[in-house]
Amino acid sequence: MSRYAAMFESARAERSAPVIAWSVVGDPTPETWLDTVDALVSAGAAALELSIAFSDPSADGPVNQGAYSRVLGKVDKNHAVALIKQVRERYPDLPIGLMTYANLVYIPSPEAFYAACAAAGVDSVLVADVPVHEVEIFSDRAAAHDIEMVLIAPPNAQEPELKAIAEQSQGFVYLVSRAGVTGTDREAQSPLKSVIATLKKYGAPPTVLGFGISRAEHVRNAIAAGADGVVVGSAFAKLVAEHLDDPAALTAASTGLVTNLRSGAGIERAAPR
Repeated sequence: MSRYAAMFESARAERSAPVIAWSVVGDPTPETWLDTVDALVSAGAAALELSIAFSDPSADGPVNQGAYSRVLGKVDKNHAVALIKQVRERYPDLPIGLMTYANLVYIPSPEAFYAACAAAGVDSVLVADVPVHEVEIFSDRAAAHDIEMVLIAPPNAQEPELKAIAEQSQGFVYLVSRAGVTGTDREAQSPLKSVIATLKKYGAPPTVLGFGISRAEHVRNAIAAGADGVVVGSAFAKLVAEHLDDPAALTAASTGLVTNLRSGAGIERAAPR
């Protein structure tokens, strides 16, 4: 059983839903980042969705772009992979995914990228700027290294696109809650139940809702709409920006946020899974 499958099975048994924490590897410093990861996991984050610093994160809003900017020039791809390997050594059962962009995959080559991910213990890779009809070249290379391919399901996708996403996704489907980029400045909107139903119809893995998730209420709404879990990113990046010079306060704030979000996850689902 994969780490993701075990995570979702455990959540179902507990009548809950996993809260997945996103961050840029090394933000704001490698040492502080590792301490923050420890705090997130200790507080109950069920998995990590990580990004490597990149100069043009087109799917990310201003808060997350600030996280990339803090790390650029300080933590390169090789250093980031080494840090991820440290996290894997600390948490052998924790699902760890990467959300990245095609340029990073292609430099120096997709083969080298996925081999490095596998060596570091990465479970999945989501290439945010690659649509489903162009994903095969990435998924083939990922499969060669036992890396699961996570795809994004946009809120306005039609049935043929959702069918392709369902059939090619592994681990989970990243369900975008609204159009636009990431951020906490706009309310998360519950995904249409029909979108989730269509994905399930075509055998999709569990759906995880992202973009605009920052409070327990958002988590409850996501589960009520049929999502199997949530990804929280900008809310954590915002905490880093607010506590750059106080690692202890950052650790405490991160722990508090996970605790709050998890309080919205332990409710009965709207429909049987």
